[in-house]
Amino acid sequence: MARVELKGNAGTDAELKFIKGKNGDFAVTTFSLAETERTQENGVWMDGETTWWRVSVTGKNAESAVEIRKGDKVFAVGTLRKPTTYQGKDGSTQVGLELKAESFGVIPRVKQPQPKQQAETDSFWS
Repeated sequence: MARVELKGNAGTDAELKFIKGKNGDFAVTTFSLAETERTQENGVWMDGETTWWRVSVTGKNAESAVEIRKGDKVFAVGTLRKPTTYQGKDGSTQVGLELKAESFGVIPRVKQPQPKQQAETDSFWS
């Protein structure tokens, strides 16, 4: 199996389900992840093609993955599952990519520094 490392934005809130197995119920959390290629041209960052992934987390990590929300910047590391094909909304054949995550996390967003506001002066005191 191919090992894959992804970084992108969660496209859906994570969804937790419990599935009956032969050894009892087990937890599975799934969410979609959008990974967009970015290149820099003449000092300007340009977005390229976006690849959508379905990420599944099982076992002990599944319950903590349910905290992932749409728009969160996330990473996931795991094994590639066999691609599936399905019919898109426009009738075209699409390829579904799935990652069985062994580890994952939410990447904190860096807050941009706010420009300092110039102190207002009262014309009376000038």
